[in-house]
Amino acid sequence: MRKKNVRTTITLRREHQVLLRTLAAKRGQRGFSKIVAEALDYYFQEKAAKEVENLFRPKRPT
Repeated sequence: MRKKNVRTTITLRREHQVLLRTLAAKRGQRGFSKIVAEALDYYFQEKAAKEVENLFRPKRPT
């Protein structure tokens, strides 16, 4: 089964856009969606792992 992608619009700082486009061009990519996806995967797995884990943990009744 193929994963579905969602298109969205985000606001980037100019310097981030320049870096993303430069890195994408160096990799031979036309856009920078794959790089943004890699960065988000890294962030969710490494930087916010506990927070993400808590999002999917069932809430206990109070």
